[in-house]
Amino acid sequence: MGEAGELEAVRVVRGRLREVLSGADAQARTRALARWAAELPLRATVADSEGTPVLRLAAPEGAPLGERLAVRAVTELLDLAAAGDWERLRLCAAHPCQDAFVDRSRPGRRQFCSTRCANRAHAAASRARHR
Repeated sequence: MGEAGELEAVRVVRGRLREVLSGADAQARTRALARWAAELPLRATVADSEGTPVLRLAAPEGAPLGERLAVRAVTELLDLAAAGDWERLRLCAAHPCQDAFVDRSRPGRRQFCSTRCANRAHAAASRARHR
């Protein structure tokens, strides 16, 4: 696969990730993640984590970049869910940013991935009010 094909494959993974994260609630995100995982060529491996066996998902040997990246994204999302962060996984509300982040704030109401995005969104809202 050429460079243009790999770039397109990465964009597809990004789109699927945003599809999962844009679910209306945790159950919708779970269903979207399950659909994505079911479409991937996965193989399970058992790794040693300080003497404890841990199940890991992996792409098949020689898989193209897009498949490897997709399997890694699904694996990381599953790890976030197992750590209790599934309901705090968000997409940034600032336009045009669509970065993903885990809301670590105490009340769990954070909307923006960074202070920069929050400032930009608040400034745009202020300009809109004063027109």
